[in-house]
Amino acid sequence: GCTHYPFLARVVSSVLGPEVVLVSSAEETAFDVRSRLQGSALARRPGGSAPVRRFLSSGDVSWFKHVGQRLFGPELASAEGVTWQP
Repeated sequence: GCTHYPFLARVVSSVLGPEVVLVSSAEETAFDVRSRLQGSALARRPGGSAPVRRFLSSGDVSWFKHVGQRLFGPELASAEGVTWQP
């Protein structure tokens, strides 16, 4: 599940040809998260407040923000650094 896969899917698909079915790790992850959240206290309620987007990077935050704004546009107004703890 590479985080860059969705941006490369068209190229990979054109190289591999129509006989190969690509599975989107991003879509499958989103489907799984939705099914886990439905009915939980974390799920957004109809008519609830607007979602809040946070962009986190475990790498160089300024590079991530620069590249991210080119990919996501103005939605990525800011990014935060995060340190992974095993």
